[in-house]
Amino acid sequence: MANMLNKVTVALEQIRALTSHLEELHEGIRNAELTPQQQPQPQPQTQTSSGSNTLIGNTATTQQQSNQPLQLNNDQTRRIRDSFSCTICVDYFESPYTLQCGHTFCKDCVTTWFARQKSCPQCRRDIFSRPVPAYTVETQVSTIRSLLPTVAAQSSIEESTPEERERAVQEFERFLDRIFPARTNHGCIRDEQDSVDRCPSCAWELDEDGTCVNCGLEFRQATQQNRRSSSSSLSSSDEDDSEEMGGFIVSDDHSSSMNDSSDDDTGSSSSESW
Repeated sequence: MANMLNKVTVALEQIRALTSHLEELHEGIRNAELTPQQQPQPQPQTQTSSGSNTLIGNTATTQQQSNQPLQLNNDQTRRIRDSFSCTICVDYFESPYTLQCGHTFCKDCVTTWFARQKSCPQCRRDIFSRPVPAYTVETQVSTIRSLLPTVAAQSSIEESTPEERERAVQEFERFLDRIFPARTNHGCIRDEQDSVDRCPSCAWELDEDGTCVNCGLEFRQATQQNRRSSSSSLSSSDEDDSEEMGGFIVSDDHSSSMNDSSDDDTGSSSSESW
């Protein structure tokens, strides 16, 4: 009987242990079943992420659309082309330079034109000052080239390297140094025989602004010298005229006395005749 009770007690302990183990397994299974239902909570983040991705995609699409060539008709394209075209080559400005008269031309066009004559190809004014780079016009033309379809295709094919552009600019600057000597503060030759200032480089006469009419060399002091010489010559001529006219100036007293004496002489001569 005692052995039977011991066996029952051991069996009950085993059953209790199995029950406890089953409860743990059941709890684990229940947790495993509930976890997929709790996972939808991060879904807003996933949706937000997808929404941000959509926004980024839309932004990228907008940027791509903004970088795409403009859809213009032929008249609009022609008007834009005329506004940013050189009047010499009748094409878009390439390395533009602006003359002292305000007109702008391509670097190569200016080189070819100035090799023959130093005047503006558009207004025909003589050019004595060195042309300057038109950086704003160059930026505007670059923008137009990227927006217009045909120009964008041409620019992608014909675009030169930065090194080539730099060498071309340096060569053009040396060309300008030859035909536009630097402005100087001194060095003009005074021709006393002709009363004019002359250029020491070509011996041509300087104009009233101190610029050589032949080579364009400018002298800043020549204008001041001309003004001083002109004023001094005018003052000296006035003094000479005053001195020359001094013998012909008669005072009122002397004039009246001369008139009295002439009257007396006339009266005496008439009395003698009677």
